[in-house]
Amino acid sequence: MNKWFIFTAGIFVGSTASYLMLPAPQQVSAKPMTQAVTPEQIPGEPRSKRKLAEIKNLVETLNPPHEFSLSPVSQASLDQLLQVFRQRQDDLYSSGDYNDLVYLVRHNQAIAEQIKTRIEESPSYDERISLIAVLANNESKATVEFATSLVQSLDKDSQNLGFELLMSMGNRGYNPELNSALLDATHYETDPSVLGNIINHLSVGQLDASTKLKATENFQRLVYDNDDTVVKARAIDGLRRIGNQDTILLAVMDHLNHPNSEVKTSAISAMDALDKSKVTQEMLETLKSIADNPGEAELTKEYARAFLTRHKIEPGIYP
Repeated sequence: MNKWFIFTAGIFVGSTASYLMLPAPQQVSAKPMTQAVTPEQIPGEPRSKRKLAEIKNLVETLNPPHEFSLSPVSQASLDQLLQVFRQRQDDLYSSGDYNDLVYLVRHNQAIAEQIKTRIEESPSYDERISLIAVLANNESKATVEFATSLVQSLDKDSQNLGFELLMSMGNRGYNPELNSALLDATHYETDPSVLGNIINHLSVGQLDASTKLKATENFQRLVYDNDDTVVKARAIDGLRRIGNQDTILLAVMDHLNHPNSEVKTSAISAMDALDKSKVTQEMLETLKSIADNPGEAELTKEYARAFLTRHKIEPGIYP
């Protein structure tokens, strides 16, 4: 009876604390790389049609001795728990089974540890990325450290998984040591996809003033010194998020007519970060030309039209 009381009290306190600590909704300037559920979307408890007692019994089955014990979960128990999860790939993130597993990961560190092991050992990238989405809901420091270890791996898939996990964790996935390592990596990393992930990670989180300044300088260097158009485009995206008005304006003016459509599209997107007074007649005329050019990439033309529409600029009519 005492054990059941302690367990029930623990669930209540944990759920209440999690609710009080949820961050307020916010807009993110970059499109998320993953479909993982963010803390704002996580249900406070499993779906109503499943009795809470069933979840409590499952937790006790996996960890009978203690409420939040770090004792290992048996492989058989975890396999049983994930079996339905694996079969729900089509509607995985909206399924009740996914929400139930998220609930358990948030409230039982032993399950989180076993999922980390499965991520490291699974031969299926699809399964690993799905489990990353679940693990992102565990708020422990150990999860941040696990994500950092993946990012610093020599294996590209593991690096991508690490960035996915960090991005899914939001500001919980940021720490000074990792930010410093990523800033250093912008000087020697050559893989465009890895550099893109680094830029994305550094530019969408909360950085202190010193780190933000260093990141801005590094992004400027990548814009002008890196010949890879993917890196150049991602660096412009990074400046749009954290750069000051002068650095953004310079990047826009120098790349609005770039021959590569992806770079050009990023430059158009960066215009939205400019004060209205910074948008010149020449820029608007360039956008009109891009929007009317049949030889331009369709996505680039859509961005140009969207900017003109948002600013209520009709063809041939400029302020």
